[in-house]
Amino acid sequence: MRLKIVFFPIFLTPISCSLLNINNVNENKIFSPFPLDVSSEIELNASIKDNLIKMNSKIIFFSGDEDVYCLNPLNGKIDWKFHLPFKFLSKLSFDKNFIYLIDHRNIVYKLDKDSGKIVQIKNIEINKIVRFDVDQNLMFALTEKNEILCFDLSKNKRIWSTKILSRGVSGPFLNSNNIYLSGEDNSFYSISKNTGKNSWKIKFSERIEGEPAFDRNNIYFGSNDDYFYSIRKKNGSIKWRVRTGGDIKLKPLIDKKYVYFVSMDKFLYCVKKSGGNLIWWKKLPARTYSFLDDLENFIIISTQKGNVLCFNKFTGNLSGEFSTGIENVSNPLWIDPFIIVAKNEGGTGKILLLQKLRSVSLKPDKAPPQDIGELISISAETVGFIKPVYKFTIFKNGKKFLETDEITESKINWIPKEEGEYIIKIKVKEEQKIKETEISYSIINSKKEELRRNLLWDKNCYKHR
Repeated sequence: MRLKIVFFPIFLTPISCSLLNINNVNENKIFSPFPLDVSSEIELNASIKDNLIKMNSKIIFFSGDEDVYCLNPLNGKIDWKFHLPFKFLSKLSFDKNFIYLIDHRNIVYKLDKDSGKIVQIKNIEINKIVRFDVDQNLMFALTEKNEILCFDLSKNKRIWSTKILSRGVSGPFLNSNNIYLSGEDNSFYSISKNTGKNSWKIKFSERIEGEPAFDRNNIYFGSNDDYFYSIRKKNGSIKWRVRTGGDIKLKPLIDKKYVYFVSMDKFLYCVKKSGGNLIWWKKLPARTYSFLDDLENFIIISTQKGNVLCFNKFTGNLSGEFSTGIENVSNPLWIDPFIIVAKNEGGTGKILLLQKLRSVSLKPDKAPPQDIGELISISAETVGFIKPVYKFTIFKNGKKFLETDEITESKINWIPKEEGEYIIKIKVKEEQKIKETEISYSIINSKKEELRRNLLWDKNCYKHR
């Protein structure tokens, strides 16, 4: 079997780099979610534990009070809260309709995903479960005795069990018809979901700690040997590997063509899935222990310094940055139109709903008041828009006096011919996003005003005679 190995000198050249011909990428056509502003905050009376979990258009998270929350970011409200009287595993599983939780007594709670109400409670009489996943009422669990088993929750029956010889096992990770695990002996296992039999096993020079990502034919993961791997599902053979400058402990992000991952030397990498070719790599300002999330054309990531960073997927260029003001925030998640991130401060937890900051202001080149017939240039200055259209409207005495079509120019020239008090309004639109603002503007007739002042002066002179 032919193995492709790709080396690149990250450890010798700690700079950002792109090997992609970016002339083929028009970044102006890619709409960035940045800059960001805090749309709303949700504060809890307890700290928030672990990473946020995306469940369709909802966010699931855990608190230090052994509560599970379901947040609907679209209305900024908690849909439901479920409290467990006993400590539970922070790892949960969910399918189309239900959420599954396990407490330290091996009691499985099956909750309705929409209401958070208990549908079923099962006491699993096996060795203590340390990690699990559920697929169509079948629970695949790893016990503290390094046993992996399949348990039918509907029939309350064990289907099969397999002993894993390695200690410190990570998993189970379910995909298609197999279960995948990694152990402290540096092995990576594939086990049949139907029978529990070992399909294949491969061994590496160092341990695999992070969760893998899957596509149709391959598995992607990093190792503590500083390599990132792509292996074949059917037999575990290595398709390619790339060398980095640090351990890789986090789950990678994949799309149709590329895989993105972070190493402990604070670099973010983009590699082509088909052959392991390096596309770009970027230096991060700090380490991260959070998962990446995908915003169609962008990647978002949080760092230990509390920054949320956004990178262009095609070029690796930094598209934006937002500071939460505190270190060690959660993983960021994207649910249109929000980026959601959690932070803990002073024993309380906060969920931040971040939304693209869009604003517009009007800037005339001459301060009011101005004279009739004076040329006045009025510019619209925007933040957060890429290619907007503009519509200027001028009102006098509450009535529409002048209006432009929707134009791409951000400036108009106006020569007022009548004195009076005017309102100048701007509407900026990009796709379905609209921002408006207005200013007041005075126009005077200086000749008329001068004549009035002269008349007043004449009258005053007459009084003193």
